[in-house]
Amino acid sequence: FFLGIDNQELIDLAIESGFDGGVEEIASIESTVDAINEVTKENNKNLIFLLPNSNLYNNELDTFYSIEKKYPKFNFSHMYIPTSLDEKFSGAINRLNNKDNVILFLDSYKESKNNLDYTSDVCNTIFNLINVPIFNLVGYSELDYCVGGKVLDAYNQGFELANLILNKFNYNSTPTFVSYDKVNKWIFNYNYLNKFYSLHYKYEDNVEVIGAPLPLRKQALEDSLPFVIIIISLI
Repeated sequence: FFLGIDNQELIDLAIESGFDGGVEEIASIESTVDAINEVTKENNKNLIFLLPNSNLYNNELDTFYSIEKKYPKFNFSHMYIPTSLDEKFSGAINRLNNKDNVILFLDSYKESKNNLDYTSDVCNTIFNLINVPIFNLVGYSELDYCVGGKVLDAYNQGFELANLILNKFNYNSTPTFVSYDKVNKWIFNYNYLNKFYSLHYKYEDNVEVIGAPLPLRKQALEDSLPFVIIIISLI
């Protein structure tokens, strides 16, 4: 079995070589850009792909530009997360504070732990400098500054792999390969979604929405519950 492979050639090789199953780990770039396209009503917006400065992410960059023609309302460009925060980069980040800019953010997830920790610190600094919509592709990163997106989810990947292994041992199941589209997870930050987009995004039932208000019926029940308990106690 395989887990955490994002290279399509390696996935094809695993299938041809007789693997019993596997779970892909590929960023849902097109699905997330679809969501950005749906909530963005204006034309001539700048969609800036902010990603780590490493050859490990060349496939993601290629995928980003491969869908450019599908979204004519956006001007596609990219910017690398720096290895250090110097004045030149700080100036470039400050120039992103423009109402016509939207950021698609890919956090580091393929490097060593030291690099991941450092990059995370750099990203938090970046996010504190800018005030534009940020859509993210990795669920391991902080969501405090992001609108959301369809993100990589380690729990779902592990859960699906465990099912494949159990089915093989218990039922000698045929080889099964789980696509990234199934294991990646929709997640949105309600406050940031409403901060940048006054309209309500029509997300599906299986979407996690952080900070979403309770439905009115449930709010009413939770608000009245303490009073009901007090009355019953008095009786």
